[in-house]
Amino acid sequence: MVKMENSSPRLFSSFKKNLFSKIAFGLFFTVLVIITLRVSYRIALHRVIDSEHAMDKATEFLMHRRYEEALEQFEKSLKGNPRKKLAWSGKGLCLMSLGRYDEALANYNRLLKMDSSSPHAWLGKAISLENLGKYDEAIESYNKSLKILPTFGLARDQREKLLEKMK
Repeated sequence: MVKMENSSPRLFSSFKKNLFSKIAFGLFFTVLVIITLRVSYRIALHRVIDSEHAMDKATEFLMHRRYEEALEQFEKSLKGNPRKKLAWSGKGLCLMSLGRYDEALANYNRLLKMDSSSPHAWLGKAISLENLGKYDEAIESYNKSLKILPTFGLARDQREKLLEKMK
């Protein structure tokens, strides 16, 4: 028994050191996670701010029919926020305005994967298909646009013009 009494202080001292090490490691790890989260948050925040700034510039360029510059800004916006539907729509409009219909079609197909209920995306796809000479597919896309928004006059008018052209 005497030996047990003498070993108790050493056992307690070892336990304290082990507990202190675990607490210190836990605190260090927690601080590391907090720092990582703060840095990630700041990076994400800057991406959002940069994305919105690029959208503003793109819209301004688009209004002045400066399609190459607008396209560049829409792409910059999409780097910051690849799920921004308005940027995909603007990019498609720029590509069509520049006569790059294959790229516009791919762009609208990507947008439609994100939101298949957008009548404007279906319209963009239809116009791209029409300009690529794929009239039957274009009619289908015009119809999908009108099914979503029956009062969409531009889609209806474009479809009617294409149907006349196909006669």
